Parts: sequence; structure tokens; C-alpha cells
Amino acid sequence: MSQFDDIRSRLTNEEPLSPVAVGDVASIRSAYSGIPEDYLEFLGTLGFGNLRNLFLYSGPSPGSELYKNDALKDIILIGDDGQGYCFGFDSKAAYQLVEVDPRGSVEPIEARSFAELIRARLD
Repeated sequence: MSQFDDIRSRLTNEEPLSPVAVGDVASIRSAYSGIPEDYLEFLGTLGFGNLRNLFLYSGPSPGSELYKNDALKDIILIGDDGQGYCFGFDSKAAYQLVEVDPRGSVEPIEARSFAELIRARLD
């Protein structure tokens, strides 16, 4: 049983997500020490793809690569809204959830966990 079973049942009419292989989840955990376990569990059990108004990537991506901005080197992007805003974690702030606007400005997200962010996006 997963903490995301309630979400799985709410996605029955949605485009299917693609679960990430166990070995790939382990690689992410190793590469990003401290990345939240609920995020990894979601990738491994439900997966990545289009989740209504949020597209989840198949794995984290350094913010400095997408935005070509060294100021975002500690930001780990995990998805976007399809309109220029990305979501991710600040690896230097205990993996706090953040939003990055199209210009590369970073703001904390009020959600206390990845699971809370996902549930809020589905409401």
C-alpha cells in the first residue's frame, strides 16, 4: 500500500503516468542525498507525466541547466505547469519546495511536502 493510493484512484480518467524503475529511483536517491522520500515513492509507484496542471519529470533536473543561471545551482527541478513556471526543491534549504518563475526567480511554496503539493494541485 502506498500513501498515494488516494491519488491513484483520482487519476482514473487521466493520461496514464509512467512509473520510474526501482533502479532509477535508487540512482536518484544516491545522486540527490536528502531528496524527499515521498517524491521518490511517487515516482516509483505512480510515475511521471501529465498530472492535470502539473507535468512531472522522470527525474530531477538541475535548475542551472534549464535556466542557464548559476544562481539556480542548488535548485532541483521536478516539474512544470506548462506555462513557464517550474517546481522543485532547494537542496541547500533542506529540500524545501520552491517555484521558479519564467525569469528564474525562486519563491518558497507553502506546501510542506511533495505529497501535499500534489494533492493541492489535484483539487
